[in-house]
Amino acid sequence: MPTNLLLILGIQAVTCGVVHVIARNSRVGTLHHWLSATWFGFTLGILMDIILGDHGIFAYLPAGEQTPVRPIELPVATLCFNAVASYGIAVATISVLAEHVTAVKEHPRFVMRATALVTTVGVAAIIVVSTGTLGMMFAWAVVIISCGELFLLTHRLTGPFVALVAGNSMAPLAKLWAFSAAIGIVYELGNWFFPFWVWLPNSYRSPLANSALVAILGYVVLIHPIVVFWALIHRRR
Repeated sequence: MPTNLLLILGIQAVTCGVVHVIARNSRVGTLHHWLSATWFGFTLGILMDIILGDHGIFAYLPAGEQTPVRPIELPVATLCFNAVASYGIAVATISVLAEHVTAVKEHPRFVMRATALVTTVGVAAIIVVSTGTLGMMFAWAVVIISCGELFLLTHRLTGPFVALVAGNSMAPLAKLWAFSAAIGIVYELGNWFFPFWVWLPNSYRSPLANSALVAILGYVVLIHPIVVFWALIHRRR
């Protein structure tokens, strides 16, 4: 396995531990918690790597500083290990957040239709925007977030973005953004010292600028599907 990946996993594991200690989350010690985090981390990781990687959103640096490679070009063992371990730890870390940024609440049908329309606009943008650009990154952000919000609505749950637009409550989104930015800064700092991925590898923007942008704004998109997952898990209990 790439050395830098293992070092970043160490940073992620410490971050996960600190978050759960601060949140006093008792679920983290259960086998169910880690099995759920592992299988969803694997699923999310593979999907993100294949779909977003294919659209030039990010690439990997399996040997550190070198020419970036598409996720699909990684050895299968490395791709799967990264999905299980790195994404799995991230999923476990975010589990403390879901109950604080989602709520059980039904909305009029037009809210669901409006959310579906936003998804459609995002899909249309993906079709027409150039691969590997900031525009493509934002297009996928719209699709991922709106799909997640739509999925919550179908389960009579309100996500942070719908809460802001339809419920006039900024608190859930503010909590999600603050948490996501904090995690993003830690992860991106780790990746800066031990390079394993690069954002928008074909962009004219500097890697530092792209990394800063993703840390502050992009991790909301990466964390949102995890929030949706845990919100549904918690709802079933």
